[in-house]
Amino acid sequence: MVARGSCLAGVYQMLNKLFRHCVGICLASVAAMVLAGAGGTEGYGQSANISFWTGPDGNSYFALAMKAPTAQLNAPRDILVLFDTSATQAGQFKQAGWDALNALLAGLDAKDRVDLMACDTHTRSFTDGFVPARSPELAEALRQLRLRTPLGATDMGNAIDSALAAFENARNAKILVYIGKGSSRGNILSPEDFAARASKLRQQKVPVLSYAVGPTALLDLNLLGALAAQTGGVVVQHSEKLSAADAGRQLLQAAGVAVYWPTSAKLPAAIAESFPSEVPPLRSDRPSILVGLFKPEPNLAIEVEAEGPQGARKLEFAIASAQEDAKLSYLPQLIELARPTGGVTLPLIDMTVLAQFRDLTRLGQTTLIDEARQAVLANNLDAAARLIREGLRRNPHVKEALRVQGEMNVARTAVPSAQEPSTPTSGPSSDLLL
Repeated sequence: MVARGSCLAGVYQMLNKLFRHCVGICLASVAAMVLAGAGGTEGYGQSANISFWTGPDGNSYFALAMKAPTAQLNAPRDILVLFDTSATQAGQFKQAGWDALNALLAGLDAKDRVDLMACDTHTRSFTDGFVPARSPELAEALRQLRLRTPLGATDMGNAIDSALAAFENARNAKILVYIGKGSSRGNILSPEDFAARASKLRQQKVPVLSYAVGPTALLDLNLLGALAAQTGGVVVQHSEKLSAADAGRQLLQAAGVAVYWPTSAKLPAAIAESFPSEVPPLRSDRPSILVGLFKPEPNLAIEVEAEGPQGARKLEFAIASAQEDAKLSYLPQLIELARPTGGVTLPLIDMTVLAQFRDLTRLGQTTLIDEARQAVLANNLDAAARLIREGLRRNPHVKEALRVQGEMNVARTAVPSAQEPSTPTSGPSSDLLL
């Protein structure tokens, strides 16, 4: 069990390193994102698109994007705010958090209710439950929270548990808003711990909307992104191009979008394996992403039974054709990362994340090719051959890898190969170089 936990923790850390490279995510751009060039149809407001890449092993790897019908979530709503007050949330980051919070609260309806919590090592409600959005109780809670000195580390597990407990007293549509850096230095969440909490959030139908703000090196965008993917939420990242007040207004806009919560799904027989293993909640303002293996076929049909704003509803998606896309050659590595956890820790909240993963795998492939060239120069041709094989396995069309392969073949005809001890390392055991 210890070995499995260590393995899953390593996968989680690798995914976090991936997501740290992502750019800020704005709802306006997210809403417009679909799989470029993919074949798909749209009906009754919902849409689905699929693209794929067939590797040299003959397997086809797909990326599927699904969007729910447009539906608003109107007041009254019960909105729980987790405001990070750990030691790093001081100065400009504390002010940005406050600006975002004030913009969010200013746009709420008088019928909405708010539970205002501070989270660091412990979590405390300053409203002692849900109070009206325009009430003196909330104004006083904001005053007291403003005086709180940022101290300690954040325990995200405890924060989520506190929110889940508070939502047991909710009587309206539930929304969890988190403002902070997302890292859980006070209690590192294992993938199993994360999956258990994500499952409880889905059971209570609680989307998590996050404003990721804090020191860049400490932002846990994987955790926040995975929370959003698993709960039908969104992530807005602090940046110089986006004011904190605008970030708060984007959270407000997201809070007005209804989420469809799948209760069952029927995927085409052509799909042999998909991640996440369960179809995630669906929104209309961003696609929900599934990746996996499938057999390319025309006229794919997907049926999702879901709980929506008007109760149970069947969502039917028809995809006339799937479009092959060489840019998706990174999918095999992403799927390998997904398998140990069933994809529950993947921050697949839109195509931006997939594009960033593609950039990272390109970096890893460049490293492989560079090491292969160094091996050729050192006359360690056996090592060079293995590195080139791996580079071409990841993408058989990389011209630089083919060029180094030619250099290696020329070197083989010149002098005997060096011995194995000088083999350069090709990266971590995960076989993914970041």
